Amino acid sequence: MSVLNPVNGERMTLRIFKRLTTAPSPEWSNRYDLSVVGTPTTQDLEDSCFDILDLERSLHLGSVGFNRMVLSTYQADSSPYDPTALLTMALSVSGLKAASGDPLDLRVALFVRRQVDVGRIGKLLYRGSLSEGEVSAPAGIVALSNEANTSLNGVINTWEAGSGLEFMSATGPLLMVMLNNGGSTARIVRSLSVGGATITKQNHRYYDVV
Repeated sequence: MSVLNPVNGERMTLRIFKRLTTAPSPEWSNRYDLSVVGTPTTQDLEDSCFDILDLERSLHLGSVGFNRMVLSTYQADSSPYDPTALLTMALSVSGLKAASGDPLDLRVALFVRRQVDVGRIGKLLYRGSLSEGEVSAPAGIVALSNEANTSLNGVINTWEAGSGLEFMSATGPLLMVMLNNGGSTARIVRSLSVGGATITKQNHRYYDVV
């Protein structure tokens, strides 16, 4: 398996690494499971990765810096090491989302659902996305305001109607999926939607914490 000669149906993962612009650590990433459609070029794959980056930047505050993206075939990066099994894209950009008050602690994350046809829905947890004016904490439970929910869903819907459409409809080089542990079964992600706000651990398993 190689990012240089991808084949139809090949499984891949994309990790987008981030950290606060004011601190070198912690660094964390969000991961996306993907399936190759057709026989795209390496440049096609890279362009699609930047389309997902566009969504992430729209959902993250300016205090979050994006360092790199790593697209890899569905195998361990070093078992054995194969340089053609991954594509690393250096970044030096920040989030585009305006803050409504001070940024919240990194333990407070935006929960985004990955909607699939069968089985349990998937989760994406975005830390560095929310600020004080977007949440409340009745009875100690963090809740996203209706205004923030509507606004963030609008961001996602706009992306899905544009460059994100190809990831849900197999019209682009990469299809967004949810893979089982071995990567043998793929459930197509039909859409994304805001699920609210949640409190997570710093080393939550939904982050690849560096």
